[in-house]
Amino acid sequence: MMASGTAASPIAAVLQFVWDNFGKQILAESTKWGRKGVQWKVAANRYGRRLEEDYSKLFVLGQPDPKLIDDIYTYIKILDRVTAFKRHAPEKLESLFMGRGLLYSDEERHDGLKLVQTGDNLFILGKPGAGKTTFLKQVTMQAARGKLSRVVDDNLLALLPKKYQATKTVTQAPIFISLRAHVDSGRSLFESVEHELKICRFPEAAPFVKYFLKSGRALVLLDGLDEVKQDDDERRQLLDDIHDFMREYRETQFLITCRVAAADYSLDNVRYLEMADFDDEQKRLFIHRWFVDAELAGQCWQELEQPENIGLQELARVPLLLTLLAITYEETLHFPQRRVEIYEEAVDALLKKWDSRRRIRRGEEPYKQLSLGRKR
Repeated sequence: MMASGTAASPIAAVLQFVWDNFGKQILAESTKWGRKGVQWKVAANRYGRRLEEDYSKLFVLGQPDPKLIDDIYTYIKILDRVTAFKRHAPEKLESLFMGRGLLYSDEERHDGLKLVQTGDNLFILGKPGAGKTTFLKQVTMQAARGKLSRVVDDNLLALLPKKYQATKTVTQAPIFISLRAHVDSGRSLFESVEHELKICRFPEAAPFVKYFLKSGRALVLLDGLDEVKQDDDERRQLLDDIHDFMREYRETQFLITCRVAAADYSLDNVRYLEMADFDDEQKRLFIHRWFVDAELAGQCWQELEQPENIGLQELARVPLLLTLLAITYEETLHFPQRRVEIYEEAVDALLKKWDSRRRIRRGEEPYKQLSLGRKR
């Protein structure tokens, strides 16, 4: 049986909490936990190592080797109101079109990690290449390392064991689920969460998972709702499943990502937010993290800031396209004089390469009948 005491890792500490408070219920519902010794810290540390292996790296478009998130991650800003819900004067839209501003103010942009720490369920929308998956990976790693705490509200406190009802902030253990892979597997959402622990050799994980989800210490990250096809009503069924799952395990915090204009915003008890474009400070920080050579980073940033490169500056607001610009400069030490070459590559990246790199087919697009040339 699990031994209590000092945990070997933040993940082990969270899972130890579950055992300390729900061990009797787990034993009552299990056929294995009461008869076998469980190498508790070994399993918990194995899960922590697996999170590091799976989510601490990024495969960058056009690059054969992954990069560590810690090396290039730039803090994410999130809008507190979805832009599609807003109305703007013609003058504002004209200013945006001419490259003279954004649709939102600095007051509407908030630190993404701090929004997660509020403890709210978040439905995070973003344009293609905005960094939604990267953000969830960073949240996963921060939580796994014990650097992300959740504020617990009074409603959640009432659901927890009495001796913990004075605790206002808690550390969480993350569960990252690719929704496309989840649907392809045919598993229920509970089974997908269970699967994440079973592959780390937790014996008969289901009883433990049930109380882990009821403990207030689980952070479930559901990535890529838009990557689930609408054919055969798959996405609608998934939304219904997520809605029911969130109601059953309302003690758990959920983060869901989706492309803009790819969902009908029908979930209850969630905050709808949107990934903000990079501002100048985020662009500069990304470039200086991308290049190992500080002098080269400075040269890239200086050239990008030239007045004649205002079109490139607009592209650079999208993290995926800023990455494309950094790769281009890294290879040639300048931006091509024929800007159309970069624009063509950027369009190709958004229309074709970004999805094909992750083996995603979007058959339900409103413009699916158009040829690639027409889409361009």
